[in-house]
Amino acid sequence: MPRTRHRPTRRPIRGRDVMTLGNSGHEESLCRVVRAHGELDLANRSAFERSLRLRLRHGPCPGLVADLTAVTFMDCSALSVLCDVHGYQWSQGGWFRLVYTRSNIALLLAGTGLAEVFPRYATVRDALKNRRYAQPAQPVGRRKAGGL
Repeated sequence: MPRTRHRPTRRPIRGRDVMTLGNSGHEESLCRVVRAHGELDLANRSAFERSLRLRLRHGPCPGLVADLTAVTFMDCSALSVLCDVHGYQWSQGGWFRLVYTRSNIALLLAGTGLAEVFPRYATVRDALKNRRYAQPAQPVGRRKAGGL
């Protein structure tokens, strides 16, 4: 079967840039990607949830990736949305992965005990290939015993 190229389609949804990958005959291209920008808090929780759920309504979806690299702030109100989508995808035999690079999101997930549920992926491609972000051996800001 010849390999076909797909072009991402972009359209804004309530201030967010959403990108859906087309179908090119490969499993990873059947996956969908939602990109969020700015702040994810109580004020825009509903719009974020609609963006994610919209991606799930368009037929079978083995995987969904939420790209949070452009998110500058996220509070606990967005976590319930992420947990709901994760549970839905799992119940359908699929997966849901987060792409994030900011330490504030990593700290929020770690502080709520969700870091294991939502491991860190550095890029969308890494999330699609299930290549987790290599965590540093020692948390940033900690000193070794006896050191200054």
